[in-house]
Amino acid sequence: MKLILVSLLTLILLGSCVHVYFTELQPKGGKYLTEIPKELHGTWMDGHDGVKIHAGGFSEIKIKTVTMNGNVDTVYTAYSLCDTFQLYKSKELYVFHYQDKSDYWEIAVLTIEKNGDLYLYSTVEPKTFADDKGLKLEEAKFTIDDSAVTEKTLNPEYDESISFQSAIFSGQMKTKTLRKVVTPKNLNLVFKKDGTFFSPRNTVPD
Repeated sequence: MKLILVSLLTLILLGSCVHVYFTELQPKGGKYLTEIPKELHGTWMDGHDGVKIHAGGFSEIKIKTVTMNGNVDTVYTAYSLCDTFQLYKSKELYVFHYQDKSDYWEIAVLTIEKNGDLYLYSTVEPKTFADDKGLKLEEAKFTIDDSAVTEKTLNPEYDESISFQSAIFSGQMKTKTLRKVVTPKNLNLVFKKDGTFFSPRNTVPD
């Protein structure tokens, strides 16, 4: 398995053409963190790819073999918490926020399991957030027979074939809504206590 470590959040967005955006940092009452807490620090490897999480952010690790002389070269690429990459905490949940090519935030939720593993979750299912009264759907974009349409509902009525593309929510959700993201189907990455990591979505059963 090969994972491209562009940033902690783009790990879960790569290959996805659908998005759920938020105009504000989440959730309501969440605590803004200027550093990543020690309990999340560590180094995890998957073959020649790895990631190190530290106080300031994280580093991508690439181990490359120089074929001419057989030497091994380790390359570190750092990604720091900044204006477009922020961390909040709410109860037991850590919430990473990431802005890419828009002014809106996409989120991922990190939890610490009882065995010390870290689980990273995300969802592109907007209905997960639709019932939270602290949030308002500003717009939802769909593709209908190769044409883009924008609606104010997640359930537009069309006779033609329709597919969801993105949604924008304003306001702040409650922590109990955020917990809806933490389900097995939304689990994207597992950072194991033994120093390895993997993506359950890329795991092929024996």
